[in-house]
This record gives sequence, structure tokens and C-alpha cells, in this order.
Amino acid sequence: MHHFLSKNFDENYTIVELNDDWGPGAFDEKLEAIIVSEETERVALNLNQKRESRNLKELKVVIISLVLDKNGKKISSTRIRNNEIDTDMC
Repeated sequence: MHHFLSKNFDENYTIVELNDDWGPGAFDEKLEAIIVSEETERVALNLNQKRESRNLKELKVVIISLVLDKNGKKISSTRIRNNEIDTDMC
């Protein structure tokens, strides 16, 4: 994520861990954008509805493509934690 952001954005950014469906996006008025995959775009759209109901500015939604391993399966932190994938498969 740091690599993607440093190549594509000149301004400051902060990466935050999401521990629930919304994270700080539902209430933090300083946020400007959210980066999601195609799989989670719907969550970002719902988040913007939640922000609107709280009179907060809509977040810009940046959609990035999934990264696939050599077998064509998506690379995810869950698969890495479950030892389903390692660096040789990328």
C-alpha cells in the first residue's frame, strides 16, 4: 500500500487498520479518500451514505485491482496468514 500511494499521490496520507466495517471513515471529518478493491467497493459506497447521514463530506473512492498469484488466485493477507500463499507464488 505504501508503494502504491507513494507512486500515485503527492500529498500526505495515513494508512489505518480497519477493525470494524467502517473504521474511522464513518466519523473522521479530516479524511478525504478511501482505497478499496473491486470486491469492497460496495462497502465504500455504504460508508459514504453513513457519512452523508452525519453531515460529513463524501470520501473519494479509489478502486485498485486485485493482485493475483501465479495460479490466478487473489493475494490476500488472510491467505498469507493461513500459509496458503508464500512469496514463491507471487
